[in-house]
Amino acid sequence: MNENKAILLQKLDEFVRKFYKNQLIKGAIYSFAIVCMFFLSLVLLEYFGNFNVLLRKVLFFSFILISAVTIIKFIVIPLFKLNKLGKFIDHNTAATLIGTHFGEVKDKLINTLQLIKEGENSQNELIEQSINQKIEGLKPVRFSNAIDFSGNKKYLKFAIAPVLVFLFILFVNARILKEGTTRIVNYNQEFIPDAPFQFNVLNEDLEVIENEDFDLQIEVTGNEIPNEVFLQMGENSIKLRKTSKTQFEYTFKNVQGKKQFLLSAAGFNSKTYVLSSVIKPIVMGYEVSLDFPSYTNLPDIVYDNLNEVSVPEGTQIKWSFKTKNTTVISFTEQGEKISLEETYKGIYQASKSIKKSSKFSLTVENNYMTNLDSLVFNIQSNKDEYPKITTDQKQDSLSSELTYFKGNISDDYGFSKLTFNYRKYEKDSETERSKFTSVLVDFSSGYSQSSFYHILNTEELNLNLGEGVEYYFEVWDNDAINGSKSARTGIQKIETPSAEEFEKNQENRNEEIKNNLEKNIEKSQDIQQKIKQLTESLLNKKNMDWQDKKRIQELIQENKKLNSQNKNLLNENKAKNEEKNKFDKASERSQEKQKKLEKLMEELDSEEMEKLYEKLEEMMEKLDKKQLQKSLEKMDLETMNLQKEMERTLEIFKQMEMDDKLEKFADKMEELAEKQEELSKKEEKTNEEQEELNEEFEKAEEQLKEIKEKNNDLENKKELDELEQEKEEIKEEMTESSESIEKNKQEKANDSQKGAAEKMKTAAVKAKEQMSSSSSSSEENMEDLRALLENLLTLSFDQESVLSEIKQTNINDPKYVLLGQEQVKLKSDAKMIEDSLFALSKRIEQIQPVVNKEMNQINDGIDNALSYIGERKTRNAAQQQQFAMTALNNLALLLDEAMKELQKQAAADKKPGGGTCNNPGGSNPKPGLLPGLKEAQGKAGEALKKLKKQGEKGKSEGEGENGNSKELAKMAAEQAMLRKAIQELSQELNGDGTGLGNELKKIDKELEQIEEDIVNNRVNQETINRQKDILTRLLKSEKALMERELDEKRESQNVKELLISNPPDYLEYKKKKERELELLKTVPGTLLPYYKNRVNDYFNEER
Repeated sequence: MNENKAILLQKLDEFVRKFYKNQLIKGAIYSFAIVCMFFLSLVLLEYFGNFNVLLRKVLFFSFILISAVTIIKFIVIPLFKLNKLGKFIDHNTAATLIGTHFGEVKDKLINTLQLIKEGENSQNELIEQSINQKIEGLKPVRFSNAIDFSGNKKYLKFAIAPVLVFLFILFVNARILKEGTTRIVNYNQEFIPDAPFQFNVLNEDLEVIENEDFDLQIEVTGNEIPNEVFLQMGENSIKLRKTSKTQFEYTFKNVQGKKQFLLSAAGFNSKTYVLSSVIKPIVMGYEVSLDFPSYTNLPDIVYDNLNEVSVPEGTQIKWSFKTKNTTVISFTEQGEKISLEETYKGIYQASKSIKKSSKFSLTVENNYMTNLDSLVFNIQSNKDEYPKITTDQKQDSLSSELTYFKGNISDDYGFSKLTFNYRKYEKDSETERSKFTSVLVDFSSGYSQSSFYHILNTEELNLNLGEGVEYYFEVWDNDAINGSKSARTGIQKIETPSAEEFEKNQENRNEEIKNNLEKNIEKSQDIQQKIKQLTESLLNKKNMDWQDKKRIQELIQENKKLNSQNKNLLNENKAKNEEKNKFDKASERSQEKQKKLEKLMEELDSEEMEKLYEKLEEMMEKLDKKQLQKSLEKMDLETMNLQKEMERTLEIFKQMEMDDKLEKFADKMEELAEKQEELSKKEEKTNEEQEELNEEFEKAEEQLKEIKEKNNDLENKKELDELEQEKEEIKEEMTESSESIEKNKQEKANDSQKGAAEKMKTAAVKAKEQMSSSSSSSEENMEDLRALLENLLTLSFDQESVLSEIKQTNINDPKYVLLGQEQVKLKSDAKMIEDSLFALSKRIEQIQPVVNKEMNQINDGIDNALSYIGERKTRNAAQQQQFAMTALNNLALLLDEAMKELQKQAAADKKPGGGTCNNPGGSNPKPGLLPGLKEAQGKAGEALKKLKKQGEKGKSEGEGENGNSKELAKMAAEQAMLRKAIQELSQELNGDGTGLGNELKKIDKELEQIEEDIVNNRVNQETINRQKDILTRLLKSEKALMERELDEKRESQNVKELLISNPPDYLEYKKKKERELELLKTVPGTLLPYYKNRVNDYFNEER
């Protein structure tokens, strides 16, 4: 029974499933038809209706809703029931449905189901059998056949209809389906009607930062391009700016929120666009704090908004950013991202120790924007640099031993030490050089840059010829991290020349000086010739023209150039002498000669010539022909003097050069003599030692050869025959010595060596005798100078005689002509003296350059006197003769000074280091001298009165001013002696601080005034009164001195006793004074003040 029941229920379930399958098939056909038809309807409506977004949105969701409902109703629900999900038909309903198809089993099937239901509630076998019977009757019937799937074919017409419509539309206009579907599906997108052109937005996106402007860029493309495009925003229509044929733009100002707009042109609209604004994350500002390493001594610094910085290695940097609308801020370095910490609201901070150069990028973000306003920080890490040092050096223009250094040192943070390092060495030595000696150099500390100064004095190093010093500066920085680093200058050298180089250099410089002097002499001769030509040219012209002015200007320029060249020669000679004295210590006498030569060269630079140039230029401007001719004559005279002085300087220079060679030869002979003597004392001698001396002697022979060549250039050549003879004899002795050593004849070799040494000494002595400064040479010069001085005095006396006679001779007297002839003879004598003086001045450097000028004054005076005598102008002739006499007397004084210097030199030669006493007995006056001085001054007063009367008488008789010249000279000398004694006494009396000598100082001034009156022949009553005043002061001084002597119980002595305390010396002193008086006889009374003072200085000089 149960089996039949199960079969029945299974067949019912099979029917139910087939029922729902049939429902599903029919639902699918309905769903397809409904959905397709609705879709095609919507597509057609949208295509032809061109709805807006809202309507398209309604249509789209309506389609979705209807489609969903249809599918759920006709497909989903049957599908669920097929799978027995949800509410589905039971067996009774199924039986009813089956009964409608199979009528014969309808009641039977329902009754069977009812019996089964009842049988479940009871155990009645009758019911069970009834059920089985009925089931057996139903078995032949297949319930599932009640459902016929083919019955659904009638519904296919509903599905075919939309398909046909779809195919029709597709065939007619496929765009209807495509565009309609696209617009419905993209319901949110704005679709514009088809137009002959299209609007294209060129901006990448329609977003702008809030409160900023946005430039909308539009491009119109298509077959037809409109001329105007408008922007529709709400009810506003704004015309866009046309930037090109197809491009337009519009600027949205200060955009906030969202702005919807569309574009329109020629009646066509674009889709709706939306411009959105976003909030921007902002860095309002930031601070960068720099904490420098302590060793740099740099203060901490805080910068605002600094993104590039260069800092020392090890600097700690701290950033502090103030932000707005920011949620994240980070650093990115080499791909590594580091977020900053928000320490306060909107404040982010970070710090980092800088070890190397880095590059950071700062990124600021918020919820709307990322990687906006990315800042880049360049951090340059600077390692401590090496210090730098530069130096400039300059040699002192006056001292070649001094080298001045000026340097600069620089570093990034400062210095710790600066040194000057030097060492002395021999140029040609192969020995290892010593270590450098370091000397600290001062500099300004605490600065990154500093200047320093240093002086190197090679004289302190005692550099000899062939030696040098090398040096450098070195500076250290203050790097405390990596250790101090140093920098140094290159090693530089100062070297002295070798002995051979030095001698060659000195020789070349001497030759250059001589050549330049010779050129200057030739130039001065050329200038004199041009002056002569110009003077002759002016004599033949009434007025000057521009060519004459040009020639004069050229002459001035040539003279100035000549003077400049002479100055250069002086400087070159000084430099040469300085270098010579530095390495070749000359004797004191040689140095003195060098100084005198330098003085001679200094005299070549004439101030008078400079004034003459100015006067010539002034005369040219005034076109004063007469004055110009006088200036040219004076210029010719000065140029001639300059030429003479240059010739004299050249000759003396040659003599000094010759003397230097002779001195070196003498020194060499003495050195060789010493070596030869030492060799002769050796018991065992070798020929090598003798050959070395022979070679050295050959060098001495070369020196002698050079001496002979230099001697040929001298005007006054020296006698060198004896030196040549000595040289040959020395050579023979040395040759014999070498031969004897070879033959092992030691005793004979000794004799030859000793003989050679003696002859060498003799040669040295003879060489020194030939020097200009030797005693024999000095004596010869003194004799020549003394003879010249005597001739000069004779000429002075003769001129005085002619002067006296011509004043008293009538111009018509035949004697007047004889006096003129006598004056011509004096001119001839003056010429002889001039030639002798010029020749002598080339040998005697003590003669001052001014002597040639005085000689020219003499010639000028004599020539003018002759001219006036010829014209019978006695007064003018006498005046010129007086000028000539004055110049003669001045020249005599100058030559006498030269004579004294020669005498001192001769005395020094005889007594080295000794001195002379020119005023014996008067060098130590005592206080007791005062009464004698008073007595002597009283006698002088009487003599003055007498002289005054004689002068008045002479004037009344017409004797002139020269009749009392002898008496004037004698009295002037006596006054000078008295004044000298009073000066010495005054100094001694004031030596103890009592001030007793002050009164005598006042007397000294009055005595000087009396001397001037006597020399100028101005003895008058004022002179007599001054003499009385002197006596009064002497009495006061004597009284004061006596009172002091009484207190000290001293005994006074008179001047006479003191003067005879040393009779021999006093007599010698008196003889010298008498010679001075004889010389003073020639001094005229009309002597100019300058020469009067020179006379006073002469007699007051310590003799």
